[in-house]
Amino acid sequence: MNRHDEWVKFRDLNRIAFGETGLPDRVWASRERLIRLLEFGVLDEGDVDIAALTDEQFVRLEALVNKYHPDWQQIDFSALQRERLRRFDRYA
Repeated sequence: MNRHDEWVKFRDLNRIAFGETGLPDRVWASRERLIRLLEFGVLDEGDVDIAALTDEQFVRLEALVNKYHPDWQQIDFSALQRERLRRFDRYA
C-alpha cells in the first residue's frame, strides 16, 4: 500500500476523531496538507490556525498525529511543537 492509500484508509477509519479536532475537512484532504499545518501552524493564508484550537481540540489533534505515525514526534513539526510548549509547557 502506498502512502496515499495508507492515508486515505487512516482518514476514513478516523473520520469522527478528525472532526473532533475542530479543523475543517480540507486539512485532511491529503497527508501533505496535514504535514504543512504541523510544520507551519497555518494553512490557506492563515484561515486555518492551530493556535486557534481549544486545548481539548489540540490534544485530539496531537493524539491523531501520534496514532497515525508514532515516530512523527521525532520529525520536526515546528508549529506543533511550539504550540504544545506554549499551551502545556511540555515538549512531548
